[in-house]
Amino acid sequence: MLQPLRPAVPTGIIGALLLFLMGALAPAAAQTCPNVGLSGQQLVYSAGSLGGGGQSVSVTAGGNVDLRNCGSVPGHGWIIVSPDFELQLSGAMPGQSLTLGVNGTCDTVLLVNDAYGQWHFDDDSGGSLNPSITLPSIANGTYDIWVGTYGSSLCPATLTLRTAGAPPPPPPPPPPPPPPPPPPVASCPNVGLSGQQLVYSAGSLGGGQSVNVTAGGNIDLRNCGSIPGHGWVIAAPDFELQLSGAMPGQSLTLGATGSCDTVLLVNDAYGQWHFDDDSGGSLNPSITIPNIANGTYDIWVGTYGSSLCPATLTLRTAGAPPPPPPPPPVATCPNAGLSGQQLVYGMGALFGGGQSAAVTAGGNIDLRNCGSVPGHGWIVAAPDFELQLSGAMPGQSLTLGVNGSCDTVLLVNDAYGQWHFDDDSGGSLNPSITLPNPGNGTYDIWVGTYGSALCPATLTLRAAGGALPPPPPPPPPPSQSRNYDLPRVNGEIVDWCVTWGTNCGQAGADNFCQSQGYTRASAWERYPGQRTLVLGSNQICPAGCDGLRHVTCVR
Repeated sequence: MLQPLRPAVPTGIIGALLLFLMGALAPAAAQTCPNVGLSGQQLVYSAGSLGGGGQSVSVTAGGNVDLRNCGSVPGHGWIIVSPDFELQLSGAMPGQSLTLGVNGTCDTVLLVNDAYGQWHFDDDSGGSLNPSITLPSIANGTYDIWVGTYGSSLCPATLTLRTAGAPPPPPPPPPPPPPPPPPPVASCPNVGLSGQQLVYSAGSLGGGQSVNVTAGGNIDLRNCGSIPGHGWVIAAPDFELQLSGAMPGQSLTLGATGSCDTVLLVNDAYGQWHFDDDSGGSLNPSITIPNIANGTYDIWVGTYGSSLCPATLTLRTAGAPPPPPPPPPVATCPNAGLSGQQLVYGMGALFGGGQSAAVTAGGNIDLRNCGSVPGHGWIVAAPDFELQLSGAMPGQSLTLGVNGSCDTVLLVNDAYGQWHFDDDSGGSLNPSITLPNPGNGTYDIWVGTYGSALCPATLTLRAAGGALPPPPPPPPPPSQSRNYDLPRVNGEIVDWCVTWGTNCGQAGADNFCQSQGYTRASAWERYPGQRTLVLGSNQICPAGCDGLRHVTCVR
């Protein structure tokens, strides 16, 4: 595989003059850099499952971010802003190592932010212009992974992940003859130990899931007075079920079928114990937990006698009765503080044919009742789309248009916080808005209808231009405040504490506002009983935690 030519550097007086002119004419847009706060494709593996032949996944290598402009991040080459992958690693043992490699059809590079928050970069250590990184003494946690290219072109590639065991320690000196061993101390099931990870939403268990297990163990439950039941299990859970998306009234049924008389022990998300021996019939157990909650379920599959046997654990949810009809919605107005479908593009990706996205146009809000927002027609409160735009250059323009099966309208709040509205400029009762000199940042987009009926439509985004125009007038100052009805980061409700159980309340609200580019929170409310993300320590509280809502951020 040929290595792309490295760009030549101008030399001499003419080269110096060219470099000066290039710096003087460079756009004022801020260079984007790799951001571990953004999400990538989820990879969930235990360290054991990455042994042997390892695991591999396909990816398009490269992006629109030049690492040479990111001083705080090592390396060179071209990547995207968000990680290509987020590896959730569990079961790591002391001394284990993790090797990440790439095999591509071009000269590829590899950038990793490990579970300790440390950066690692490589270009060609894997041979044939491919990178390879080995991380010794790996830890459980999140590994953000970017697969890039040495040049600016994209190419197909494959990421591989493989763990290796720790080298054996030196042989110890011969021990003295041991004294007679004391009688063994009986251990009991311990929810503080780890089991095989099972990660499911309640919805994905509607049709049921099953997993194989060896039932039984060396612990007699009759000696564990604080835990119900009888039979033989091991100390650590056989499985840890991480359950999400549970709805009020839903139930979870756990069962085991084995080649011997099996028992089942469960510690649920509320910390309550459940035990069963034969309710499933044919000497097999079954436990149904009503009104399930999101969180961790520790599961032991045991045997009535002391012998082991192969078995299968099954998990199945049942739906709640339909909820009562909601009250009539309260009329609101467009709110740029709410979230819409994410569209993430560099300006270069919008040239030529541009990009398009399907949408249902219209909503239940009449713009004529919203005096602070221009236009007319019917929309929803939250934006249909949030466009995250990067790489905009002076003199370029961004055109947003809609093509619908009815009379559509278009409302945009641009990166400077300015409103734009159009009804029919695109012809055939369709809107079109052209924004000259667009700034990098967030564009909130509503696709509405002239009448109150909904209809299918398509939003199009297209860039044009690029020659340097006369300097535009300075944009208006950014908004001095912003309201967040339910603050979220990476799709999770933000916890009211900065770190786990500390710096809560005003400090937590201020920390969220500062993460959004503001100085502090002038108002906030506590939102109890939630699954939350603790921003300062990047931890998930699975259930029953206090979040933030109705936060007002000010500069």
